[in-house]
Amino acid sequence: MLKHGNFRTDRREFLQRVGAAGALAVLGPATARAAQLPSTPEAPSPIHWQRYGYDLQNTRFNPLEKTLGTDNVSRLQVKWQFDLDVPIETTPAVVGNLLFFGVQGALYALNTITGERKWKYEMVSSDQGRPARASTLGRGAQFYKGRLYFGDSLGIVHCLDAATGKSIWKTSVQPDTTRTRPIRVHCACAAFDGNIYVGTVGQMNRALCLDAETGAIRWQFWVTGPDYPGGGGSIWTSPAVDEQQRNVYFTTGSVKIFEPGPALYTESILALDADTGYLKWFYQIRPNDPHDLDFSSHPILFDAEAPPLKKGAIRQCLVATNKSGVYCMNRYTGEQLWRAQLTPRYYFGGPNADGLAVAYNKVFVVSNAATQSIGKPPLSVTAALHGYTGDILWWTYNLDGISQGGIAVANGLLYQGFNNGRVEALDTDTGRVLWEHTLPTSRRAGFTIADGTLFCSNGIPGAVLEGGRPGMNPPEMVEKFMGAGRYSLYAFSPDGQ
Repeated sequence: MLKHGNFRTDRREFLQRVGAAGALAVLGPATARAAQLPSTPEAPSPIHWQRYGYDLQNTRFNPLEKTLGTDNVSRLQVKWQFDLDVPIETTPAVVGNLLFFGVQGALYALNTITGERKWKYEMVSSDQGRPARASTLGRGAQFYKGRLYFGDSLGIVHCLDAATGKSIWKTSVQPDTTRTRPIRVHCACAAFDGNIYVGTVGQMNRALCLDAETGAIRWQFWVTGPDYPGGGGSIWTSPAVDEQQRNVYFTTGSVKIFEPGPALYTESILALDADTGYLKWFYQIRPNDPHDLDFSSHPILFDAEAPPLKKGAIRQCLVATNKSGVYCMNRYTGEQLWRAQLTPRYYFGGPNADGLAVAYNKVFVVSNAATQSIGKPPLSVTAALHGYTGDILWWTYNLDGISQGGIAVANGLLYQGFNNGRVEALDTDTGRVLWEHTLPTSRRAGFTIADGTLFCSNGIPGAVLEGGRPGMNPPEMVEKFMGAGRYSLYAFSPDGQ
């Protein structure tokens, strides 16, 4: 039976509002509590959140957080805030008493207790012979063995000393050919066993493996090669790593320009050998999609436990969201296990911008309905799906807001935020909202939870994205927030202590 988290609406009312009867469906074998994969050799302590997805499996779940929970989350207040005059759209990494986050042109290190700035790394660089300009950091930095790794909008991967912010190396991953347009690194890196895994965004794209010590490119896998005229296949977000099987997984976007043919490996999940880049399997949803229905979240790896009637069964899963729904696969074979659609598919709708997390044998997902295109307020839903079957365990309708950044889970709480500036903490068992707060502008980045503290930020992109399409925010939101000029990284703790 479907449970309504905050009792804001029921399914019928929601579907009437978005004008899509039957938009909610679970397709294929359908119910979960997820057994986590083993920790990395350098197991993080409760005060660490070392990378964008928390762990190499990208669960966005901190199982070691025990301080901030359902009994005290209602007392969350601002402990400190760090103000800037540029939007903040990256997810912080936390290691010990240092927090790392980036904005256009810079990466900062702050003290997690006081918010005091420890150092700033400037990222102004030349863009292939054009005038120097400030590059933009990808979705977040990866901490690995005392260093920070991240890519930028000029197609450069950076390695810094985490203690000082001093540059160790920089590697350009622009293709060595005049036939391709410049590319960017938008995703967060993944560091494993001396390797840095990253992907590119633009016309012709690759999954790449770099040497963590030197920055040398060890292997590359072309999503669409330089000879394919349609291009595309952007890798928007962080890869996931199966440490035991030594696989690395990427999700890709749609074609840039429609051309006849299958356009391998666009709009796909890719399973590559972590050591060689050899393709083990891929799953392509649409072979040549003109509708821009990208994979819009990082892949998550988890082991799903069967419901009681299938006691003892375990599935080795990979889950990722495409703008047309949630897809759960066998991570070793690529077989589809289940699929769920929560809202109508649309290029600025559906599950978007890493609104996905796995914990407690549940897959948590936020899915947007593109109602702003027909003159209605933006809408979204948050649901908990059973990791083994995809059955809906609870559902809640989000008041006049769409999700634009990563969600996170820790100690029985799900954290989410919206383009109207509202951030919330929900009970992971019921979906009930236990705390909410309104930021002065839209929230775009993901959440980080460490040592009893919630870290999040506010920021908003331009009103129009590449290609002249409307931005993620409806026009009235852009008009309201663009002039605010106040962007901050916030630390929330019980009673602000």
